[in-house]
Amino acid sequence: MPNSPVVSIHEQIDFLIETMRKYVPEEVYETVPCTDTHITQLMVRGFDGIVATCKEELEEADGEHVAFILKTMCNINITDVTAQQFYLQIEEFLSRFIDPINSDISNEYMALSEKNMVIMIQLLDYAREILKGIESQLNQFKAKRFSQWRYGTEINSYQTTQKELSDLIKALESRLEIDADRMIDRIVDNFYMIYICFLSLYKYAELENGIVDYVMLLSQIDRILYIIDPSLQGNTLKNKYLLYYHFIYELKEFRHILLEKF
Repeated sequence: MPNSPVVSIHEQIDFLIETMRKYVPEEVYETVPCTDTHITQLMVRGFDGIVATCKEELEEADGEHVAFILKTMCNINITDVTAQQFYLQIEEFLSRFIDPINSDISNEYMALSEKNMVIMIQLLDYAREILKGIESQLNQFKAKRFSQWRYGTEINSYQTTQKELSDLIKALESRLEIDADRMIDRIVDNFYMIYICFLSLYKYAELENGIVDYVMLLSQIDRILYIIDPSLQGNTLKNKYLLYYHFIYELKEFRHILLEKF
């Protein structure tokens, strides 16, 4: 087979910038934090009630009851299916709540979806590493004598790229934080369905002593935490209701319980 063409670092950066531009909206709106704490306390108590109800429902459940809940509430059949079919049903169940939300948008890159959020997270990770490399290179130029005279053209080129990449990172971070905030809103709104499903799957794994099922459930929790993390990294949740922290706490506690099974 012929050798693959070597792609220079400059070509990689150009491709990265071109790709990032596709995901940056023309105008990024900032979220406005809520301040009505009275409604907040009611929502938190309601949320805690959902958690308690789900746990009570499944505490003494046998295999037949677990199968009934999964089938009627989550459209997940655990009988007469292969392992692959079983896991696919779980993937599809969670996808109903997180992917896609506004598929009617004509520009696919602007759609609020799990796919776009994963791509943006990966683009940002790569862009930040590239930016560190550019800054390191500029520092090396500065350390050399007569750098502006000898390397002026290269320095200008790196500085232009640095500025463009920095601006794109900020714009993409802003969009991702807002998208993650909208996504967590949607997931919290459907928390009862998601939590009862996860608890049922956990109970099923316990009854079947299925270590692979624990891994599968852990991956679904990580799937949610991964796409809502940008909202936690920003300032959005700092001024929001404690409801979100309760939600994330429950997921992380669930995750901790699963990890103890290994």
